[in-house]
Amino acid sequence: MKFNEIGEFGFIESIKKECIASLKDVIKGIGDDCAVFGPYSGRVLLFTTDMLVEDIHFLMDKITPYQLGWKAIAVNLSDIAAMGGRPLFILLSL
Repeated sequence: MKFNEIGEFGFIESIKKECIASLKDVIKGIGDDCAVFGPYSGRVLLFTTDMLVEDIHFLMDKITPYQLGWKAIAVNLSDIAAMGGRPLFILLSL
């Protein structure tokens, strides 16, 4: 099956079937704004990543590299904020 036939959420569902979500420290796995991992008593870690695709999420001739970097960070920070988290660090892929 092709991605354009199942879409983003269909793709996520197909991945969920293959993931190990029963690890004791995984509080919330794939499918929400962030994955929630709770290895520490009373504390959790939020993990998120969003990919930006040229010509879908941005146009290279309309955005500077600096602006694109900030956009790539902002979309992930908004996921953390949606889950009530506080960002500590960022891993970024472009």
